Amino acid sequence: MKKLSAVVAFCVLILLSLTVGQLESKERPADSQRFDLVLTGGRVIDPETGLDAIRNVGVRGDTITQVSTERLEGTRTIDASGLVVAPGFIDLHEHGQNQEAYRLMALDGVTAALELEVGVPDVRRFIDARAGRSPIHFGATASYLAARVLAWDMPLPASVFGPEAGIIPQSGPATNEPASPERLERMLAALRSQIEAGALGVGMGLEYSPGATRHEVIEVFRLAATLGTPMFVHVRSSGRIEPGSGVEAITEVIGAAAISGAALHIVHINSTCMRDSPQCLSMIAGARARRGPSYRPTRKSSRAS
Repeated sequence: MKKLSAVVAFCVLILLSLTVGQLESKERPADSQRFDLVLTGGRVIDPETGLDAIRNVGVRGDTITQVSTERLEGTRTIDASGLVVAPGFIDLHEHGQNQEAYRLMALDGVTAALELEVGVPDVRRFIDARAGRSPIHFGATASYLAARVLAWDMPLPASVFGPEAGIIPQSGPATNEPASPERLERMLAALRSQIEAGALGVGMGLEYSPGATRHEVIEVFRLAATLGTPMFVHVRSSGRIEPGSGVEAITEVIGAAAISGAALHIVHINSTCMRDSPQCLSMIAGARARRGPSYRPTRKSSRAS
């Protein structure tokens, strides 16, 4: 059993920490050249093309160059019979950003761990702390919570999630007070600098900053829209009791997205809306359906390491 598990993890990680540029559902003729690596007889699943069939996979360098029913020759061959060969999982909501967590994720077939919910205070330091040392890919958003702490001239707490990783500040003025116009400008400037440094968006933990006003939320969304980067939001409240229900919290961020034009990802909506999850999902579907012909999704060319 241990040997089989190791082979499963190995196959998943080998294949799709690679560049999957040529995976196709149509048949391709066998290449006469020898491959660096061949996976034989595995069940190849490619969500992009819909392929789900037994195939042989040829790899040269770091690129999958052939998927075929025909025999392929390789310098190294792995028998993947009875196993699934598929793209690695991308975890969008991973707070654990340390080597131990990365190793466990790799064993689960995760090849990219992204901290998008709360982000990190300094994206360049986050990247530099991992460059060349991580077994999987990583990335993060700009931390709205950190921008608030800095606007109050308070020291940033150390992360418990890994080197230079996300923070959840203790309750205090920086989390509970509304921002003055001057502090709001400082927050927006800090977020802008992090996005320009390579952050994958803005991570906004609204539940952890109850002092944030509706106006402040809209202004952060407007910044994201201007820079063409998405918002990832842990909404303000949860449950069914009004005021402060999950439905109310979802309404707030859908409204901010509609006003600003920013792209929005609402994190763990199931634990926010609970029994009202179907209603919350229908609200999102309604917003999407009514976005109109003038709607343009925001785009940003950014990369995870």
